[in-house]
Amino acid sequence: MDEAGLFRDDFKVRAAVMFTTVARQDHVTLVSTPKGKRGWFYTAWTSEQGWSKHRVSLSECPHISKADLGELRQVMTELEWRQEMECEFLDEVNAFITYDTILGCVEDYVPAKPSDGGPVYMGVDFGRYRDSTVIVGVAKTSDGRLRICYLEEMRGQSFEEQLRVIGKAVEALRPQRVAVDSTGMGAPLAETLSKTVPGLMKVTITSNIKTTLVTNLRSNILQRRIVIPADASELINQLRLYQQVTGEGGTVRYGAPPGEHDDYVTALALACYAALTTHQTNIQALKFWSWTTTYGLHSSAQQGRRTLLSP
Repeated sequence: MDEAGLFRDDFKVRAAVMFTTVARQDHVTLVSTPKGKRGWFYTAWTSEQGWSKHRVSLSECPHISKADLGELRQVMTELEWRQEMECEFLDEVNAFITYDTILGCVEDYVPAKPSDGGPVYMGVDFGRYRDSTVIVGVAKTSDGRLRICYLEEMRGQSFEEQLRVIGKAVEALRPQRVAVDSTGMGAPLAETLSKTVPGLMKVTITSNIKTTLVTNLRSNILQRRIVIPADASELINQLRLYQQVTGEGGTVRYGAPPGEHDDYVTALALACYAALTTHQTNIQALKFWSWTTTYGLHSSAQQGRRTLLSP
């Protein structure tokens, strides 16, 4: 089984696979990069008996040159390097949502405008410095779920080009509401869009508003009211990395760990917020019940080495 650390409902897969191989007196080989301290692959590596365990190091991969490794080290974050290149099972402390819970929202489909004419909502997060500008569209289905129907990332493009792309997306999807981040440099862009985009919600993301956005997003994910396309790898990766960290005095910070990005997460949260709220000029934070929990933390990038298990 290749990429065994990525399987959804993998303990059910284990039950089926192991029964079949035992009945045939066969064997099972699991191959994967670690994907956090969860699932069958992690359990097999750390605690299950009867496996022959093999860790392949970078020095044992002659096809990867030192020059290639140097270039990868420059573009990969610390967490990506530790997981993908050093085969480390990263801890799940502080993660916003578990990987298994995220996978529960993933379906295999191609995002497209809904054919039934159902309502569409859009979120836009404007990039700052190293971040991208991301557009996420969600369509409300007949059963009340929010199905991602549009994903667009713009990196290194001028503000004029970003506004043009957003305008085309609005024209194609005709969303009922568009929630845009009007914090900081997003303010003049949101003001420009408000002149041409009907139903625009300018959202200044204060601490209270951010709590509202991410709590609503988490509630939708926990209840599987969001549908994520299987090939939305960057969104899935950012959701896996997103953290809820409690600091001194009990203050809670939401966001990506140092060196990571959360623009896809913010755009999705804005789209879900647009679907939740009524259109209003000044957005007030909604009050949600709060609870303390621990969720899973993962990341992914190019694979430098793999861990092999074979009984």
